[in-house]
Amino acid sequence: MNIILNSQLTPLPSNIITLKDLMDWKKIPSDATAIAINGKIAKLHEADTIKLHQDDNLMIITAAFGG
Repeated sequence: MNIILNSQLTPLPSNIITLKDLMDWKKIPSDATAIAINGKIAKLHEADTIKLHQDDNLMIITAAFGG
C-alpha cells in the first residue's frame, strides 16, 4: 500500500495497517505531535483503531523545543 506522507509518496510494509503501526515504524512520538489524515486531525489516543488506506494523505507535525 502507498500513502502520501508529508507530500512524499511512501510505500508501506505489509504489516503497517493502523496509524499506531505507522507511528511505531517511523518512531513518531505521540506527545508533541499532530497528524492529519486526508485533511482531518487524527485523535492519537485512538491511533490503534485508525486504519490506513491506499492513497491516504498524511501530514505529520512534531514540535521541536530548544533555542
